[in-house]
Order: sequence, then structure tokens, then C-alpha cells
Amino acid sequence: MDAARFEEILDYAKTQGRIELTFDDANESDYTIAMPLLQARGMKAQFFVVVDRVGQPGFLSCSQVGALLAAGMEIGNHGMRHRRWVGLCESELREELVEARERLEQLTRTPVQQAACPFGSYNRRVIQA
Repeated sequence: MDAARFEEILDYAKTQGRIELTFDDANESDYTIAMPLLQARGMKAQFFVVVDRVGQPGFLSCSQVGALLAAGMEIGNHGMRHRRWVGLCESELREELVEARERLEQLTRTPVQQAACPFGSYNRRVIQA
């Protein structure tokens, strides 16, 4: 999507009242493009971070995650490695849900209370975990 189309979407969302904006995967563009456009409109969003991507080329750095928080954005867990949570064994699911959240809390020094399932894939077992 080009920047002009993204700005149109933000402008529309701002007029609609209660629309919650979310960004998944920890792409660097969350910081370089989305955050400034949100701030210019006085808007907030939730950013769901894949923990193992932090600091990798093309993805958010530790300081960029901190800057999102400092700007009033919310940070949530999107897992450790961006795997489908359905079908993971117990230890893999724990890594995606618990260990990823703990590392994200260490990084942000704030409680992480939200999670977004990669690929929107979940079942009762994932919800219970």
C-alpha cells in the first residue's frame, strides 16, 4: 500500500469514533511511517511485536519499540517466531506465549497484557494457554 492510501485510511478511521488500529510483525515501517502519521492525527494504535525479529534488519529495534511506547502506543505480544500457535507442542506454545511475553516485558519494562495470534489462527487450546 502506498503512503497516500494509508493516510486516507487513517483520516477515515479518525472520523469513525471507536476504531482500534493494530499493526503486527514489528516491521520497521511501524516506526518510520505509521507512528509519525498517527501522531500527526493525534491517534494511537497497538503494535504486536514478534520478539525474535526485534533488532533484525527491516524490523523494529529495541529503541524504536521504546519510542512507540513513549509516544503512547501500546505494545503486545505476537509470539517469539511468528509461528501458527495451533498445532504447536506444549513447549513451543509456551515459548510463543509466555517466554515471548516475558522478553517483551523485559525490553519494554512494562506489563504486556495483549496478544495477537499470528495468521489469526487459534483454537480452544491456544485461548486457554
